[in-house]
Amino acid sequence: MKLKSHAKINLTLEIIGKLPDCYHRISSIVQEIELHDILYFKKSREIKLYSKANMPLDSNNLIWKAAEKMIENYDTQGIEVIIKKNIPIAAGLGGGSSNATTTLKAMNKIYGLKLTNKELEKISVQIGMDSPFFLYGGTALAAHKGEQIKPIKRLPKTDLILIKPDYEISTKKMYQNYKLKKEISKTKLMLKNITDLGKVKKNLYNSFEESLIQIYPEIKHIKQALAEENIFSLVSGSGSTIFAFADKIPESLKNYQTWQTKTR
Repeated sequence: MKLKSHAKINLTLEIIGKLPDCYHRISSIVQEIELHDILYFKKSREIKLYSKANMPLDSNNLIWKAAEKMIENYDTQGIEVIIKKNIPIAAGLGGGSSNATTTLKAMNKIYGLKLTNKELEKISVQIGMDSPFFLYGGTALAAHKGEQIKPIKRLPKTDLILIKPDYEISTKKMYQNYKLKKEISKTKLMLKNITDLGKVKKNLYNSFEESLIQIYPEIKHIKQALAEENIFSLVSGSGSTIFAFADKIPESLKNYQTWQTKTR
């Protein structure tokens, strides 16, 4: 079985409180995009995981963790997975979570379990807070820790560019160091205007972005270069990738890792 495993961006990401278990309460509009990894699956007596270059991957990978959860909960056998990676790692695009959820979907089909998305949600949330979104894709409101997903009207399909500085950023550390502040809810404004691309661009918001710009000068440089071209942009998730509403990469940014893609 061959499946695409799509990335996501956060059109808004608002941190609005802290929960008793030390997780943060968020409100975010999440958007699936065309950029994707490709995963190849087949039945196996155990879990086997390889990159397309035939390099074995270990049990720390979220694909492995997803397979373990399916075996534990539904008494299936294992799975062999070969992954062709296109989504950058630790980049705020949810690649690992998407891979994990795609694995849940594949094992559900391969083993004929006929589990609903609601049933798969119970497994996906044990893997990561981004994982449940990828059961639905499209455009959705993510609440609580990010795991409560409500599909909404889709953002009109549009061109995007992605620009990634040459480093990874730890989501865990960004949340640990975040200081709560009172903010105007851009998510509520976005929800009212999700089908109006012009208003969507004006309501882009990420609670982490101010801190990221201060810590990483390259992010500031990239956003300034885009602004000079009148291109709306935002850091996705906890970074380091910046997405922008444009159909080509500005010349001044072509030395960075870049991708041209679309929303789904």
